[in-house]
Amino acid sequence: FRIVEFIGKNFTDYRDFIARHDCANLVHREILVWLNHNKTRWDIVDLRYVCEESDVVKNYNTLFRDSGFRTAIQRHNTCPYLRLRRDRDVYENIHSEDLVKEIKYKTRRLTRDFNYRFLSISSSLELEEYRGKFFELHRKRRDQKLQRGMFRSEKQEQLFTNLWSDLLGRGLKLCFLLIDNQPAACLCNFAFKNKIYSYQNGLDPRFAKYSLGSIIHSLAIREALKEGMEEYDLLLGSSDYKREWTEQYRTLYRIIISRGFRLSIFTTYEKVLGFWLRQFRRSKLIRKCYVWFNRARTRDIHMTSTV
Repeated sequence: FRIVEFIGKNFTDYRDFIARHDCANLVHREILVWLNHNKTRWDIVDLRYVCEESDVVKNYNTLFRDSGFRTAIQRHNTCPYLRLRRDRDVYENIHSEDLVKEIKYKTRRLTRDFNYRFLSISSSLELEEYRGKFFELHRKRRDQKLQRGMFRSEKQEQLFTNLWSDLLGRGLKLCFLLIDNQPAACLCNFAFKNKIYSYQNGLDPRFAKYSLGSIIHSLAIREALKEGMEEYDLLLGSSDYKREWTEQYRTLYRIIISRGFRLSIFTTYEKVLGFWLRQFRRSKLIRKCYVWFNRARTRDIHMTSTV
């Protein structure tokens, strides 16, 4: 299949057409006109992770009514978020009382056993010093969970290094939890229009018993409240730990556009392929071999780069 999709695949949790709100409908209709005039150049338009707040979702029924295409819309995933109440402290903004008790208890234990501090990167010198630590902590966390992780190659690390340099002081919230002055947990957040988007994280498994992930999120939320932010978005996924933070979420949709019977063939193919991929991924032995292979490949890449 020749598939048309959004750029940002595998990197972005909210995807949509970038258009001024008062021009959105015009832009969407012009795109449909283009698709209609270029039918021989594509088979499927696969728009994933479109937020419920998007005009494409809100106007789905009217937008495609006379388009002549076969379309389908599916609930695809969710993005949990905390609506921050500035008149309350960080713990009063967290949904689960059990989580609040755990954070307080683990913070007391951490205070008793170590010296720690919260660091938010604010200068290019700090960014240069700590960016490598972020990649390292992220890989450690993903290896512990038998996942490949976001930063899988030197090119991807360089991409985010450039991005962070450009956004330093303009929305980047790169945070570290330092234990005895050594990075033990980290967050890569972005601030935009009074909202914080919590994008990626990492931590040192040696400190797993202190729940550093929960502690560093609570410290980041405290900073967001001080800065007058209105929302803390945990982004894609409905993991158990995210449900403890909040009961609010946004639904993400998938919109598929096709011609003729291609939609039925495409969705059937995906169901069959998806079933076998899930069976494959459930094998712990396969996952361990996959992580081991990726580690070896990453080491080779870095050794080659060093040489």
